[in-house]
Formats: sequence, C-alpha cells, structure tokens
Amino acid sequence: DKSIKIWDSWYRLLDLNITTWPEDPVSQRSDCHAWSCLPVYEFTAEYLGIKPLEPGYKQIVLSPSGYGLGSIEGIIATTIGNIYAKRVVDETDTGYNIMLEIRLPKKVKILLDIDQIEEKTIYAREYKVKYYVHKL
Repeated sequence: DKSIKIWDSWYRLLDLNITTWPEDPVSQRSDCHAWSCLPVYEFTAEYLGIKPLEPGYKQIVLSPSGYGLGSIEGIIATTIGNIYAKRVVDETDTGYNIMLEIRLPKKVKILLDIDQIEEKTIYAREYKVKYYVHKL
C-alpha cells in the first residue's frame, strides 16, 4: 500500500517529539507549518473516505482508501454538526474485510464510491456496510 510510505517522514518527526510538521526537521524553526494539518485531512478525507460534495457537507461522498493502515475512527466537525465514522479492517492473505459505519447529525445525500460495491447514492442519517477488497 503506497500510502503507508507517505507517513514515514511524519513518524520520524514524532520520534523527535515534534507533533506538528516543521519546515525542516533540522532547525525546527517553524513548528506550525501548514503541512501539520495533512494528517487531519488524510485521515478524514482519504482513510475514512468522507468528503463534501457540496459546501457545508450538505452532500457527501464516502470513498475510503488506505486499508493497509488498518482500523480507524474519528469525528469530523462540519457546519451541519459532527460526523462520526468508523472503519474496521481485518487483513487476510489476499485482501481486507472491511466494516464501515457512518453517523451524521441529520439525513444527507451520500454518494457511495466504495471498492467492490456498485456506485450509488443514498439519503441517510446512518449507514453501515461490510465488504471485501483484494490486495493489489
């Protein structure tokens, strides 16, 4: 899974007790570089797979990735309220068994763009699905 390699430099920074992303790990002059927000975006938009289709999350797309990183859950603060998402990953020799759950503060349109599942749009406040993804 290529996405795991992206995190190598971030893990090295954690080893240096740096919890933000400085402009360089040597001088550590700027501990508030904009790259510090990368994990927040990546975890919610890519790994949990929740992205707005309309401003204010009035419609969302659900399209998780990076299954090799394992299970993850989180809360995304939006203008419609908090969105809770949980992804449980059980790795096998040939792929991943996935359980995905999402809870929204109100019913919204959700475009499902999930591996191995036919793309469709639903209107829901809660959604739970199980599926299998083959390793590449």
